[in-house]
Formats: sequence, C-alpha cells, structure tokens
Amino acid sequence: MSIIGKKWKILNQDNTKNLFKKLCENRNLTCEESVDDFFNKKQLEDLHDPFLMKNMELSVQRILKAIKEQERIIIFGDYDVDGVTSSAILYDLLKTLGAKVSYRLPDRLNDGYGLNLRFIQEIIALDVKILITVDCGIANKELIQTAAENGIDVIVTDHHTVPEEFPDSAYAVLHPQQKDCTYPYKELTGAGVAFKFAQAIIMNSDLPDKHLFIQNYFDLAGLGTLSDLAPLTGENRIIVKNGLYHINRSPRHGIKSLIKAAWKNIDKELKSTDVSFYLAPRLNAAGRIQSPYYALQLLLSTEKDAEKLALYLNKLNQTRRMETQKCMEEAENLLLEDIKKEKILIAWSKDWHLGIIGLVAGKLNEKYNIPSIIMTQNNNQLVGSARSPEIFNIIQALTYHKKLLPHFGGHKQAAGFSLELKDFEEFKNSLREYASNELKNKNISPKLEIDCEIETPEINFDTYSVIEKFEPFGVANNEPIFLFRNTRVSNLRELGSTGKHISFNSIKDSKSFRCIAFNFAQYSNLFLEDKKMDLVIKLNKNTWQNNENLEFQLIDAAISTQ
Repeated sequence: MSIIGKKWKILNQDNTKNLFKKLCENRNLTCEESVDDFFNKKQLEDLHDPFLMKNMELSVQRILKAIKEQERIIIFGDYDVDGVTSSAILYDLLKTLGAKVSYRLPDRLNDGYGLNLRFIQEIIALDVKILITVDCGIANKELIQTAAENGIDVIVTDHHTVPEEFPDSAYAVLHPQQKDCTYPYKELTGAGVAFKFAQAIIMNSDLPDKHLFIQNYFDLAGLGTLSDLAPLTGENRIIVKNGLYHINRSPRHGIKSLIKAAWKNIDKELKSTDVSFYLAPRLNAAGRIQSPYYALQLLLSTEKDAEKLALYLNKLNQTRRMETQKCMEEAENLLLEDIKKEKILIAWSKDWHLGIIGLVAGKLNEKYNIPSIIMTQNNNQLVGSARSPEIFNIIQALTYHKKLLPHFGGHKQAAGFSLELKDFEEFKNSLREYASNELKNKNISPKLEIDCEIETPEINFDTYSVIEKFEPFGVANNEPIFLFRNTRVSNLRELGSTGKHISFNSIKDSKSFRCIAFNFAQYSNLFLEDKKMDLVIKLNKNTWQNNENLEFQLIDAAISTQ
C-alpha cells in the first residue's frame, strides 16, 4: 500500500512504444483521425457551426429583434465561475450591440441554485420581454411557464442534466444534450453554450471584423470551461487552448488585475493548472462566501475598479480556505466509522458554511473514492452538495429519492439538493441502502492511475517537450504522471511557513533530482534514507535566474518491493 493509501494502476506497460504513443493510448487517441483532432484542431475555424444547435436560429433572431426594438432583456446566471463567465459573455456582447440589457445572479444562501419565484415576480413587474438563463434553467419548468404566461420570452442556455420535466414553455432552449439536437459536441459547459450563442449572434450582426470579435470571448469561455471541470476534449479543448492564449494577453482589466493579485510569477504564462489553482478559486470565492456580483463586476470592470475588486476576491478566498479546512476536519471526525463500512458518506452540521460544502464533499470523494454528501442547515431545511466517483451516478441516486427532495439538479458526478430536516433519517438510510446495492461487488478502494514507468535516461527536456504537447490539462486529459522506481531519498527538509510541505533529492543511477512534495510533511518519517523508494511523480520545469531545470512533483510514494 502506498503512503497515502491508494492502489496504483499503471495504464501502459508496453516498453516497445515511445512515450508519445503511450500517452496517446492512455487518452484513447488510438486512430490517426483522433490524434489529428486532438493536436491540430485549435483554431476558431475548427469549432462547429453554432447554428447546428437546436433552436439557435430562432434564439438569434429573437435577440436581434429585441435589440432593434429596444425591448428589455435580463440575463440570469449562476453563482459559480461557469455561470458568472457565461453572464459576462452575453452581457458584454449585448451591451456592445446596443441592447437594453441587465443581469441578475442568485444568492447561494437565500436563493439557492437556478431560477426562483422572487426573481420571476421581479421581472414581470419590470416589464421584461426576454429572459436569458445561462448555466441554469433547464430544471425550472414551472417558473419558466409562469414567466411565459406573463408575456416573457425565455431563452434557456444550459448544460446540466436534462430532466424528464422539460421546460417546453420556454421560447427556446439551447442545450446540446436535449432531444433531437444535432449539435456534434455534447460536453460544452454553460460558458461554452453562452460562447456558441454569442458566436451565432455576432455572425448575424453588423459588427465589423466578426472573427476578431468572437475571439474576444475566448478568455471568459476558457475560464468557465476550466473552472467547471469539463472534459478537455473536442470543442472544450479548443476553447480552453484559445482561452489560455487570451487570458495571458487579456485586454480585460479584471482578468489582468486578478492575475496580478493571485499569480506571483507575473513573467511566466499561466497554464491550465495555474488557472484552476489560482484564478478559479478566487472567482468562485465571491459566490461561496459573499456575493457572486463581485466576480461578475470584476470581469466587466474598468481599470479604475479592477485592482480593488481583485484584492477583495483575494481576501474572500483566504476566508474560503480556512472555512474549508475547518469543515473538512470536522466532517472526517464525524465520519470516522462510516469511512470504514459505508458505501456513501453523509454528514451535516448547522455550523458549516453553505459556500464550501461542495468543496468538502469533493475532497472526501477524492480522498476515499466514496460518494460523499455534505449538508448544512438553512432554517427547517438541509441544503446539500454531493460528489461521486465515476463508478456511481449521484444524480441518478438523487432522482430515485426525488419525493424527499424539494429541489435537486446536477451531473453524474456532482449535484446539489435541498431536504426537509425532518426527512433526514429516512433520506440517509434509504440512500445508504441504494448505494450499497449499486456498489455491491464493486471495488471502491482509492486508486491512482499512472501513465507509465520512467527511467533516469528519459528524464530530459525532450520528454518534457512531449508532455507539453498534451496541454492544456484537465478532466479526461490529466497531466501525465510517472512511476520512478528504486530511488534513494536524501536531504529531506520542510518547505514553506505552514510546515505542510517537504522537498528532498531523489537519487538514482548517479543522478539527483529535486522533488517537491506538497502536503506530505505528515508522512516525512516514512521517507527513509536507508530504504529505496518508488515515487509517483509529475515532471515540472523550474526556471530560476534564467536557468531551467527539471524537477519532480510528488504524487505518492511507497517502499520499493523490487
């Protein structure tokens, strides 16, 4: 067993193949066409025609009519980065086109996810003619019907699981997974769908240089796609690849200020992992801890306001990190026995912050590879976030219990819901039984997938260049990790002010490689200089004073057995 308790699985042990072929096979790039699509499709022209999406022409013409006749439009988004960037894309474009447009975002605590009756009543009173939902709406059949009955044309743009109760009273639904939609790529995020809508509107507008104008929204679409943990395949890969290019060169004041506030290596370009680690959490912190309007206002801000807003998001993110750590520790203490015997983890406390329960559910799921539900109390209800490994469909599990759930929605591996406090015991017991049946005879022990083994002569800049070809990394295209066997550890020391991290030298075949191990200080006594170790690593390039070196980032380790 490894230091962190995971079972290792080496995906490719065919030593007759070079590293490039191994990494391709591990990502199901097994034919010439798939390899060509993955590596060579990267331009705006490589995206699908947005008018292949069902109801796109209808939606575009309605928006252009509203702009011409100065009908009032309101965009309703979500409080996460995907929802905020979706809102920013369409608001910025419609404002540029001269539309009479404004936006609204829900409050996580008071409103919850998606449309709500208070908002619908507000827009009826304001004589709004068009409501555009972004990153939400597909599960709000009754509220959309209420809006439609009051003369509001609702255009739903969403990517969440299409429910049985489809919002058929909407003026139009833009969703690549809806019935009879022939759009070729089905994995777009909310920001991805909003980007395609924007692309279609621009193509039918009077704007000069339409090609350049569409590209202006790659940065926002890339941010939303990376932040929502969408698979980086097909169009998502193209959107993120272009998004990263524009994020690093962004004329958008808010993004520039956020990078300056969050990213210390200002002379180095951000990669996908940097965006996910530095930018996305700060944007998400607004909706988690305070109000999502701060994040949206930053993305739409002038130079005057951008720095102040970015620094405030930094402060909110620090609060978010402390709350998350506290909740994680308390949840693990509550679940000590359940972790050993249950097929699903379920816990709640009135003291846990609503904005971070999803993060804690995700951490539990990742650490123990067990479906995890974390809830907090809001008056007489529990509000919950659920995360699950690929082996378990969490939205299907919640759908099975829908009679107990006033509200729920999400994806196969991530969902949210509300539950009456009085129904908690029934819900917990029934869900435990459901999970036990679904996962019967299935191995749910935590595992770590390793691309392949690597030997000392392969640790060079040619290998690193091969790895770079697979950027950007994310879901369905993880950063390659390698097994480096039979190495000795020396010069182990603590890193950072928190004392959580360590570094050491990995010595093999008369070569020494520096290894950084984040959050491994608690295991430092297991790294013995008189024992050979097997290391699971990522290969990173470190630049210091114009000198480039390769170093390891530790993922896991174990005492060598060979």
